[in-house]
Amino acid sequence: AKAYLDANPAQRLLIEGRCDWRGTGDYNLGLGDRRASAARQYLVTLGVPEARIEVLSKGDLEAVENASEEVMAKDRRADLVVLKK
Repeated sequence: AKAYLDANPAQRLLIEGRCDWRGTGDYNLGLGDRRASAARQYLVTLGVPEARIEVLSKGDLEAVENASEEVMAKDRRADLVVLKK
């Protein structure tokens, strides 16, 4: 992500934090926010300007309910979305 942003200075990044279906909606929104914020902080430590990174919690919005452990593991992630000016 850093190399891409360095090569494309007009673009920004949105990090969407996601969770599996377990937990309350409020808890999962908070968890998604913490997950996305941790990914943002990592990119900032690599030298990406914080102003070029936005975060959004999707929580369990698109998670598969009553899923297998393998599917739930895939639901717990931070997706990177390129934003063009």
